[in-house]
Amino acid sequence: MFRQFLSICSVVCMALTMAASSFAEDSWALKMFDQSKFDFGPVAQHSDCQGYLEITNKFEPTMEVYKVSTSCKCITASTDTKVLAPQESGRIKLVLDTSHFSGQRNVTLTVTFRFDGSKFVTANIPCTAYIRTDVWMQPSFANFGSLSAGSGGVQRVKITRTGNESWRIQEVRSKNPGLSTELTELSRQNGKVEYEVLVKVSPEMALGNIQESLLLVTNDSSNANVALRVDGKVEADVVATPDRLPLGKLNPGKEFRCNIVVKSKKPVRVEKIDFASFPDSFKATPSSEEKTVHVIPVVVTPPDAMGDLNETVTVTIAGRSQPLVIKASGTVVSLATAGTP
Repeated sequence: MFRQFLSICSVVCMALTMAASSFAEDSWALKMFDQSKFDFGPVAQHSDCQGYLEITNKFEPTMEVYKVSTSCKCITASTDTKVLAPQESGRIKLVLDTSHFSGQRNVTLTVTFRFDGSKFVTANIPCTAYIRTDVWMQPSFANFGSLSAGSGGVQRVKITRTGNESWRIQEVRSKNPGLSTELTELSRQNGKVEYEVLVKVSPEMALGNIQESLLLVTNDSSNANVALRVDGKVEADVVATPDRLPLGKLNPGKEFRCNIVVKSKKPVRVEKIDFASFPDSFKATPSSEEKTVHVIPVVVTPPDAMGDLNETVTVTIAGRSQPLVIKASGTVVSLATAGTP
């Protein structure tokens, strides 16, 4: 009997130890996330709502994103991130279903990581939202799609509120200086209020994804704010490839030839090409024609001095203030060592 008692105690102690270990693991796993919780805030029914959680592997072992799940179908989670090396980052995408669910939503996002081959750790992130059935948007979000750099863009979203004719949108707030808005009241009758929000992307908006939520601040004391999603991408309309030009090992005085390719959505003219550090060693003569694709031959004549050859190449496009920048790098070696790795 005494041995059986000891055996039971051993099992209980082991279970407690495992539970404590699991709790500790959860605690350090949460440190990989940029937020300990995620809130969509109040959103309109049938609106398109997405959000992202950034994750960074702050630990020594490589972390595999083994499984991503949520406790309710009202929020779904996915990720393109499969493996995170130390200090590498990725993100979890969250999508809120505002068409089939309403009211307050309290959901747990569970992310399981695997490391060292067979060890697992889990992080739980609370996710919340309030889906309003008395407010809706048409279209469901401001979708800019693909924008060319410097062009800017405009989208219109109609906001409708039912059941309260005194409802007002007092202002529209944006955390992104590249986004601005104009608010117009369209109608106020029969218990229904309609607004139009004009969302503008500045021509100065930086390259990259636009994934923002504008905040519609209202006079509703119980649910003051409503989120309006803005999505799109600003892409360069003129690019130079490669952005890094590998020259490899070079011999003094022996020419090395390569190409720079400039591609654009509309015909452009390459005005000039400048070389900052070794103007006597690099030569390139661009075509004076306006084209969508320029293949520019570059001739490199290495100097006599041995060592690294690092150059910054600027390609100026006619009519544009910002040049394209390419980094070129190589090493000047003697003929005797040219064949050694």
